[in-house]
Amino acid sequence: YLKEPHGLRSLVTDSATALFNLSSTTEPLWKSEMDIVGGALSESRMITMADRLLTNGGRPSVIMTDLGSRRAYFNLLTTQRRFSGTKDFGGGFTGLTFAYDEDIPVVTDVDAPAGEMFFLREQDFKLYQESDWSWEDLDGSVWKWVTNFDAFEALMKKYLEFAIQRRNTHGRMTGITPG
Repeated sequence: YLKEPHGLRSLVTDSATALFNLSSTTEPLWKSEMDIVGGALSESRMITMADRLLTNGGRPSVIMTDLGSRRAYFNLLTTQRRFSGTKDFGGGFTGLTFAYDEDIPVVTDVDAPAGEMFFLREQDFKLYQESDWSWEDLDGSVWKWVTNFDAFEALMKKYLEFAIQRRNTHGRMTGITPG
């Protein structure tokens, strides 16, 4: 508890809360682009978000969202729908695309925050880790007896942090009404 690595919500935000000892109050460029939709999604707002990121020197390589926001985006496309099959992307992704000079995959995650879309530039993310997963073994035995129970337990650990190089090349849209 409270020992998890940073997630997308803390990395992609315009909050004044310091991240890695940098505050967007003292460093205004150290904040992401935010758009509080508060209703129906539109392609125009999505293009505006991508334009803002382009102006900051980045271009999103993926859009991550929840199932309801994906349906909202799909509903925007139904009037233009052509039955030409699905689009396959690297990394095993298949599905919807967002056309912004080139196709950007719209990837869904069932655990993503509801009503949010993350416009991400993947090359700006980095995973820092001390070592791979390992078992805690301070006294020569991985297994520990659980006091007053007929059970044993073991602790697996990994020290890591998920970080971002350029916060201003990422954006987040919130308050999207699900489709």
